Amino acid sequence: MDVAGEIDLNCSLDFQQALLRLMDAHPSRIVINLAGVSYMDSSGVASLVKLLSRVRKSGLSLRLAAMNDRVRSVFEITRLDSVFDI
Repeated sequence: MDVAGEIDLNCSLDFQQALLRLMDAHPSRIVINLAGVSYMDSSGVASLVKLLSRVRKSGLSLRLAAMNDRVRSVFEITRLDSVFDI
């Protein structure tokens, strides 16, 4: 899934719903391409954490790809960089 723009409180619900729709397609793995994301706040991260929880329960794999330094720093500060496969 390719994601672009700013992922913040204003759009995090739509982002979360789009992520969860991926699960409805029953993929064998999920790759979230964050190359186009210029900013992500805690609500965007929370959406990804929810997805990760569901992915793990389903026995699937989830990878986050192509983060810019600004977005990656959010994961590093929260130590989620060790939880997600980036």
